[in-house]
Amino acid sequence: MFKRLLIACVAILGVTGVLAGPAQASGPETIQGKGAYATLQHQAGKTTYTVTATDELGVVFIPGEFATPFDAYGCSGAVCIRLDSEPNNSNYIASWETTATASNARCSYPVYFINDGIVKQGSTYCSQGAGVFFAVWNAKRYFPSPSLACNEWAGFPSPANRPCKTISN
Repeated sequence: MFKRLLIACVAILGVTGVLAGPAQASGPETIQGKGAYATLQHQAGKTTYTVTATDELGVVFIPGEFATPFDAYGCSGAVCIRLDSEPNNSNYIASWETTATASNARCSYPVYFINDGIVKQGSTYCSQGAGVFFAVWNAKRYFPSPSLACNEWAGFPSPANRPCKTISN
């Protein structure tokens, strides 16, 4: 009798601990791309991500519905641009990131422009559904000042999906 009561108490405590315990975030999830990978963190009903380039230019596709990535940076339609420059030297671009938000499966690649001339182009990457294409170019170079830096993604009609930022000292 005592043994059955003890087993019942342990079972109740175990269930109570699971139900009453604090909500746990799931561990990070890694998605491999071409020359880059994304780390996703799921917490409190939200998914955030960071992208790390392992090559000079890396592209990764992050599946799912996400808010527009660079809220504080330049976006035009489904494409966004972000230039990371050195403090007090805005014509040295350390990294140049671009995203394209897709509502369905497609193949695409990023194109980087300076003053309407192509300076870099990524390789084709395909998605299985909705999500965000993310490309990082570790440019690590100076560009003329002033210059107009723009991005496009293949399959996203331009000029509606061509954000630009001015590079100047």
